[in-house]
Amino acid sequence: METLERLGVIILLLKAAQERQFKLFHAHVQKLVYLLQEAKRVPLGYNFKMHYFGPYSEELWGTLNILKSWDTVKVEMVQSHGSYGHLINPGDKVSEFLDLIEKNKNNQTWRTYEDRVTELLELVGSRDARGIELIGTVHFMHKLLKAQGQADNSETVIDRVRKLKPHFSEAEVSEALNELREKLLL
Repeated sequence: METLERLGVIILLLKAAQERQFKLFHAHVQKLVYLLQEAKRVPLGYNFKMHYFGPYSEELWGTLNILKSWDTVKVEMVQSHGSYGHLINPGDKVSEFLDLIEKNKNNQTWRTYEDRVTELLELVGSRDARGIELIGTVHFMHKLLKAQGQADNSETVIDRVRKLKPHFSEAEVSEALNELREKLLL
């Protein structure tokens, strides 16, 4: 994927979330981009590792800061639920940036990306931080175990997620795994 398109997909995700009145904090954006890339197969090219709150890419945080420096993304430190976090929204120059992409894009490919962003937000966009952490972590662990030939066994996936994230119950992890399977995201 071209760099301009990659940046455009991130902007598209933020704009679509804002239109649905979803508040996206940094952790939400990390998980949504992870799921967009890994579950919805949008070739963004980020490398994710498991972090305290689920899949995380340092490169994505860098991308967000570049977009912030161009005024296409706003990153604001806000207090929410007794702690602080980075609230991320489209910036003042987002329309200009999307116009630039409009001139340089492959229309069919771009429509596919738009559709996948919409589908993803309909499936998981309104979840709170805990819910998006769970979905992202279950997907990440399933992918890791699949590479090792162990993902067919739900009990193994559930056990590994619970060892990594003991604050999730077995029922919650099982439900998230089933939901990802039902929605063909694995």
